[in-house]
Amino acid sequence: MSEQPSPTSWQTTIQRQVENNLPRDFTLLTCHQSRGSESLYFTLLKDGTVFNLRLSYHPNAHPANDLIEFNLRSFEGKRALTSALNKALLVPGAGYRLTYHDFVALALVEKLSQSDGIYLVGQEHLLCATATPLPPLLETTLLAQRAHKWLLTRFRDGQLLLSHTGAALLEAYWDVADTFIDEDIWDDNPRIESPAEMIAHFA
Repeated sequence: MSEQPSPTSWQTTIQRQVENNLPRDFTLLTCHQSRGSESLYFTLLKDGTVFNLRLSYHPNAHPANDLIEFNLRSFEGKRALTSALNKALLVPGAGYRLTYHDFVALALVEKLSQSDGIYLVGQEHLLCATATPLPPLLETTLLAQRAHKWLLTRFRDGQLLLSHTGAALLEAYWDVADTFIDEDIWDDNPRIESPAEMIAHFA
């Protein structure tokens, strides 16, 4: 779970610095503070690519592969941090390139969470409550999204739900679709499809 930084904290100062100094064409999708630490997490979007940032004064006990991390103790001031942020974000190949399947999977979790749901079993397999078998590609996609923290697992029963970041990504669908304007499939927002139609994309 996450919470918004308080208006008088160092987190708010850092958040404003990041927001005001993003490289051109980057959009801030989410910013949140972990309840379990004082780390700040940012999700940025540019041209269909997602960038996940972590800024903190302490090491990350659970580093993730796609997380761009900054130890705030390493920077003497705002200018040095801004320079490091810009350099990291503009590295060729940095970030995670979104696919149409990413949005279908997020939309499926959103739709099924209102009725039957998808559940994590044994930390590595997923089960759809409708007893509909999940194609292997869909299961792999959902587990990867959980690792990205776009999905979270409800503690009491293991149901997959959209995280704050996953919901923000889903809302940005048309911004991303505009990036892939030459690919006809992006004209079809998966949120208006039925669960069966969404699952069929992964068959």
